[in-house]
Amino acid sequence: MVTAALVRDGWDAVLVEAGEEGCRNARRRGVEKVIRASLEDLQFREGSIAAAGLFDVLEHVERPLDFLRSIRAAIRSGQEGRLYVTVPAHRRLWSGEDEWAGHLVRFGPADLFALLEKAGFRVRYHSFLFSFLSPFVFLSRTLPHRLGLRRRRPGAESRTAQIRGDHKRRAGPLGRAWERHLSREVARIAGCRVGHGTSLIAVCSGSGEAG
Repeated sequence: MVTAALVRDGWDAVLVEAGEEGCRNARRRGVEKVIRASLEDLQFREGSIAAAGLFDVLEHVERPLDFLRSIRAAIRSGQEGRLYVTVPAHRRLWSGEDEWAGHLVRFGPADLFALLEKAGFRVRYHSFLFSFLSPFVFLSRTLPHRLGLRRRRPGAESRTAQIRGDHKRRAGPLGRAWERHLSREVARIAGCRVGHGTSLIAVCSGSGEAG
């Protein structure tokens, strides 16, 4: 979905996706340039990539430092190269939903920045995202998890329907309030930073040497 949005906005984006279903979904959404492979399978020339995006990827990776170093080698050095990263934020928000989604970690800013800098990136900008969701995630997911209350997990089809429902635009007063909040948050991010939220974004340059 992120790659499709980039393409609609005029960016020349290529999706690298290991799963067949993800590749098919991308093509259905209008993404023409899809490579079915893991990053480890590909042999990018050093400095051949102007920008890369890891959107909710890093929390699934077992060896994130090695993964980031391989990307660092492919991204151009200096101001010409960019890496965009989003991850779930705050270890204190950990819940069964993270386990179900296959997350290995939720990141605090210091954790993420140290990992990126050790891999040879320099963090140029960062902000939290979805500040509106923090209390809801804590009350509906984190607190029940800490109290030992386990949600019944639906089957694959029900899970797919749930994911689609979670990401669709809301109607009514709640939907309008959510859209207003997102618009205000986008405006804030364009000028400064958001101080809290359920996700974290970092924009990095390819300068610096891998540690």
